[in-house]
Amino acid sequence: MAVEAIRRDPAWAEGNYTAQPVEGLRAAVSLLQVAGLAPQYAQRSTPTRAAADAFIVPRVEADIATRDANDLIYQLEASRITIPCRT
Repeated sequence: MAVEAIRRDPAWAEGNYTAQPVEGLRAAVSLLQVAGLAPQYAQRSTPTRAAADAFIVPRVEADIATRDANDLIYQLEASRITIPCRT
């Protein structure tokens, strides 16, 4: 889903962007941040929507600033695990 978010951003331009596709990166990085959080810790440390937003929004914005869209796509696709289907 993170890769798809980047690729669906028109600014990605099939990987030939002149500026980072920020909206695609924001969606991708948001997914990665949420996937990396421990649910019980997150609920205890940010018990309200306002607290959760105050915690996650700056993290996402700081993360976006360090990313290159094509590099993130490469990293995510390189880490994909393929599990053979047994029939």
